[in-house]
Amino acid sequence: AAARREAEERARQEAEVVGTIELALESNSVKLMQKGIGLAETYSVSLPIVDEARARLREVQAEAMRVEAERARATAALRAAVEMEEIELLQNALRAAHKAGVAADLLSSAEETLTRLREAAAAAA
Repeated sequence: AAARREAEERARQEAEVVGTIELALESNSVKLMQKGIGLAETYSVSLPIVDEARARLREVQAEAMRVEAERARATAALRAAVEMEEIELLQNALRAAHKAGVAADLLSSAEETLTRLREAAAAAA
């Protein structure tokens, strides 16, 4: 009876791990992947889906780091372009900054600078 209870508990634990990880992989949820991997470690569950979740988690985290690095680069480039006050450079920096998801307040300020520069260039022409 005790062995049967242990086997049932083990099956329940494996089902909990698999269910959590399947949902995590379908939704690409970092928190659920971490939870599923944590459950697998707590319950000492070693299944291929756990390895898959670990690999996917590494991929998602690497992509998030890449996106954040691109956002930081685009932010720095936009700030530099605003300071240089060159229309073409600012236009290109704004395009890249929009694509990278730079903070809205910085985008707005840079767009205002671009408008001011264009108006000044038109008045000088």
